[in-house]
Amino acid sequence: GLARYDGYAFEVFHADADDARALPRSNVQSLLVGSDNRIWVGTEGGGLSVLDVNRTFFTNYRTDPDAAGSLSSNDIWSISEGPDGRIWLGTYGGGLSWFDPVNEKFQTYRHDSSDARSLAEDTVLSVLADADGSVWVGTLSSGLNRLQPGQEHFERFTPDPANPSALCGSSIRSIRRSSVGVLLVGTESGVCRYRAATNDFVSVLGPGAGLSRDQRNVQSLLTDRFGDLWVGTNGGLVRLESGGSSPEVLRSRYGSPFELPDNRVWDIFEDREGVLWFATVGGGLVRLAHNWRNFLSFQHDQQNPSSLSENRVTGTYLDSDGMLWATTAKSSRSACVRANRTTPPPSS
Repeated sequence: GLARYDGYAFEVFHADADDARALPRSNVQSLLVGSDNRIWVGTEGGGLSVLDVNRTFFTNYRTDPDAAGSLSSNDIWSISEGPDGRIWLGTYGGGLSWFDPVNEKFQTYRHDSSDARSLAEDTVLSVLADADGSVWVGTLSSGLNRLQPGQEHFERFTPDPANPSALCGSSIRSIRRSSVGVLLVGTESGVCRYRAATNDFVSVLGPGAGLSRDQRNVQSLLTDRFGDLWVGTNGGLVRLESGGSSPEVLRSRYGSPFELPDNRVWDIFEDREGVLWFATVGGGLVRLAHNWRNFLSFQHDQQNPSSLSENRVTGTYLDSDGMLWATTAKSSRSACVRANRTTPPPSS
């Protein structure tokens, strides 16, 4: 389900497959707060769900093979909103879809083995609808694709060991614009930066950065308001200061309550006050205030029904009311954290 956190407790909205106005599945994989402040939720097996602005009910969309213009797959792994209001969806096995909120119809792009300009593959892990109308698409194993405005074909970018300016990996887990507009791509082999002038890439964090293989296996990216790059990996949290060349690795090592509780960081978000929030696979939702060195973790507590519902957190997002939403897998609970709190609540 979904939960709202007021700084002291979580209020959980549970998934209920028998209620047409509830979240249908518990395994939430993607999240978007739209420009209209509706919450778009992508599930594994349950399709696309939209929570209304009053936070009272969900509208659910599922695959219907007998209906034209229906959702292409019930496994939604990424969501992004374009400048025209279209909602773009990366699916597992169903290609790339976009949804028109006005007529409530889906259009889908699929891989065609006979067309080298089609979508490179049908499993899409990440999608970024850019401000200029372009759509960047990260696939599971076939690199990065770009769909230009007004076009129906894709430009493909793939790794090439003989070309140091080629894409740095084939599995694209995260695509983000930096705080100064630089396009960053997170792959299984590190982070690279797109150069528009030459239509190629340069490595930012790769094999030469002194990182382990797990620390180059990127799951999430963010550049904060100070220009520092934060990279969530399978081997901890990597931070590269603005203008720096030597990354710092923050990871769980000694079991301290103030360190990162889990080394698998799947999503990163910065709230309005510059506080960073990290979604971890087994350590819950984690908070780090600017210039602090201590992490604060929000985790599930079986003895506390007002705690986070699961420690497997998959994503975070801020809504226009200043609330930070976090989705979880396994029991599909999500957390909404009040983002204007920069100090932990007082202990009882």
